[in-house]
Amino acid sequence: ATPNEVVDHIVSVVHSSLTKPEIDVVPGKNLLIVGNPGSGKTSMAARLASRILERDNEGRVAIVSYCDRRLGSWSTCQVIANRLGAESYRIQDPKELKKISEELGLGVMIIDTSGANTQEDISTIEQILPNVVVCPVLACDASESSTREILNSIGEEKIHSVMLTRLEQNHVPWETLGVLLEKGVSISSGTFGRDVANPEQIKFDKELAKRIENLICEDFDLEWSINHNQIPLDITPRAPS
Repeated sequence: ATPNEVVDHIVSVVHSSLTKPEIDVVPGKNLLIVGNPGSGKTSMAARLASRILERDNEGRVAIVSYCDRRLGSWSTCQVIANRLGAESYRIQDPKELKKISEELGLGVMIIDTSGANTQEDISTIEQILPNVVVCPVLACDASESSTREILNSIGEEKIHSVMLTRLEQNHVPWETLGVLLEKGVSISSGTFGRDVANPEQIKFDKELAKRIENLICEDFDLEWSINHNQIPLDITPRAPS
């Protein structure tokens, strides 16, 4: 294969196997945001809330901080919710989720977990809200072992798709993408920016595939390959120091 053929093949895989249309969030739906600590769950919860409010200005959206005892996590949730015009709740007792869901009616509840006890949180919440949609968040610079750990703790059969964060750092998530391809798990959204209230900084479906494609082409040493008419032996991503 020529270098161009290799790049074309990678691009086709991204479009056909890695990306998936965004989750269909209908009124009354509950979303459960899970992932490792520091992966960008609260940021993704905010972006989803912004997306939903953008589509339905009169709808109710609540961001729930679930059993998160980390310093500053609740205040961060409040600030973000206020900025977006969403409601915010802090709960320590899982039974309160049912009450909030009933109060919202046809509103959307986005449950932001701490990431400390993912498997236990999913099991507990599914007993209270049987139709909750599990939304895994992965940081694009996560290691292969970290990616496998979170996917295994969730259970692949429950995953519609994952949401990828930190793509604004121009770091191609080779290890993460490799695990997703191996397990047949797709990506439905990705973030390219730090402003959680900017709807332009979250990408979906074809636009997301195009952005990932561009990052891959930039990271692949295409110029070297073309000049030598072969694939370089070392195609390790050139990560920033």
